[in-house]
Amino acid sequence: MDIKIDSLRIAGFRGIANLEINLPRVAVLVGPNNSGKTSVIKAVELALGDYGQELSSEDFYINPNGQRAEKIVVDMLIRPEVGNSDFFQSFMDNLSYETVVLDDSEEVYLRTVAYADEESGGFKVQRCLLPQWPTFEKWLQTTVDNQLIKLPDCLNFMAIDAQRDIQEEFNKKNSLIHKLIAGAKFSPVQTAKIEELAQEINQLTQSQSPQIAKLRANLDTLNQSFQDIGHAEVAPFPSRIQDITKRITLSFGTTPAHMFTMEYHGMGTRSWASLLATKAFIESLAKNREINDKLLFSVIAAEEPEAHLHPQAQKTLYRQLVQMLGQVILSTHSTFVSRTADLKSLRFLRNTPSGVELYQLSPEIDGEDLRRLQREVFNTHGELLFAKAIVLFEGESEEAALPDLFRAYTGRTDFDSGVCFVSVNGSGAKYRPFLMFAKDLHIPVFIFSDGEPKTLNDLKRHYDKVFGEGSFEASENIICLEDTDFEGYLLNEGYGDLIEKAIVEAGRDDIDQWITKREGTVLKREKTSLPRCETCKQPIYTDVLRSYDAPDGRQRALQEILDARKPFYAKVIAQALCALPKEKLPSKIKELFDIVTTVL
Repeated sequence: MDIKIDSLRIAGFRGIANLEINLPRVAVLVGPNNSGKTSVIKAVELALGDYGQELSSEDFYINPNGQRAEKIVVDMLIRPEVGNSDFFQSFMDNLSYETVVLDDSEEVYLRTVAYADEESGGFKVQRCLLPQWPTFEKWLQTTVDNQLIKLPDCLNFMAIDAQRDIQEEFNKKNSLIHKLIAGAKFSPVQTAKIEELAQEINQLTQSQSPQIAKLRANLDTLNQSFQDIGHAEVAPFPSRIQDITKRITLSFGTTPAHMFTMEYHGMGTRSWASLLATKAFIESLAKNREINDKLLFSVIAAEEPEAHLHPQAQKTLYRQLVQMLGQVILSTHSTFVSRTADLKSLRFLRNTPSGVELYQLSPEIDGEDLRRLQREVFNTHGELLFAKAIVLFEGESEEAALPDLFRAYTGRTDFDSGVCFVSVNGSGAKYRPFLMFAKDLHIPVFIFSDGEPKTLNDLKRHYDKVFGEGSFEASENIICLEDTDFEGYLLNEGYGDLIEKAIVEAGRDDIDQWITKREGTVLKREKTSLPRCETCKQPIYTDVLRSYDAPDGRQRALQEILDARKPFYAKVIAQALCALPKEKLPSKIKELFDIVTTVL
């Protein structure tokens, strides 16, 4: 593509008070429901398409005081790609506008303004060119008195919504699919040959069907009403070339023997087929304009195009969108699409009391950090893009237990609340990509950490790297256990009897048998203070044997049993804890959930 919309500014439109968004060649808008994704796409359609015909008073932003915006303003910075200034100058020459002084930056600054027309009771949409691109802080203060007469015909805007249905496209005579088919051109010789073949097919069909022949004979009597003028034809296949292009149907099947027309397929197949038809139309348009030495600048705005499709199809669909000619702006709720996309193309939207806000990954995130984000965050936790809060922890036990405990304590499920519980599968550096992600996208992040000194030191070091020196100590969102892990914390808090009962009821281990079987076996090896071996010069080690005779022996046995089957027992123990009154839940768990719920 030779040019693209580089920056988009929107004010006074739907939930958007004042927003700037920079757009790559493919931009993927993500965020929760009602976060402003559709508003961004409709703003582009207002500027480049015909959404102005659908405007209503509901499209004008209402501020927290209940005041409705008097106008909608959409500014676009359109610039050439590197090395394509000639193409861009030709694009400029295609614009039809009144006199305006432009700078020498080889950029177009297009403004669209919509406001109520008090005389007609409707709305007016005006377009103009800005003489310069002001800073974002001052962009709404810029005024112009020139009015763009029309957009250049080389600008092709295509909107693709979630409910697009190719079957409906075939039924509408002015639809894109019919425009594409109508573009088919045949020479006189080709036309004659096709119509001749059509007549042969119809004659053969009539000769083989007495019923069709009888129907034709009866219909021929219509000529009696027209003074014996006229002739009826029963033709299963259109005889004229213009009728052939009007009667084209689309069938699809897994094999030639199992082909069915689109009306017998589900919405997923029909919607997908419609998008591919759009792609074919754009490619055909580009080819025709190339032949005629004309420019083409396509902008495709797709709203949840993955609707009705299964996960693998969603990934394929995204790749097909990326391959479209021109610039692509799409909104999605799909974790599969967002995980397939280039991380730098993601634009995260959130609706706040002051209007829609936009976030994206920092341009400074590159190299190994970017690869770790892709590998450790998006490849496994694409749902994080839609989270209201993220809770990070080290191990499998917390992953199995915390969502159930959250439900028991708050009365809400984690997914209903928008809380993502995520195991970082380790400690220290394992936290970093998740923290970077949460910081850039302004998602509240909480940490439920094991309390061993080394674990905490590593966590502090990486937390401060992301959020700034001293952030770890100042944060109220970090809950640390006291010199132990999750299982040890529960045992230290006096839940030993509950845990032992849960283990027994689960039927996987008998505590007394466990102790009997392992008593006196090697627990670990320790280095002694004895002189090194004279032969190999290595330190002398001694075996430390298990002993459960001490007062905490049974608790240590429980710890070993839990460590041996962490995910299984974490779920079992969580279920036992959930049966308790919520005030009886472990204090650190309650403390964690209390601070998490403050941001929901």
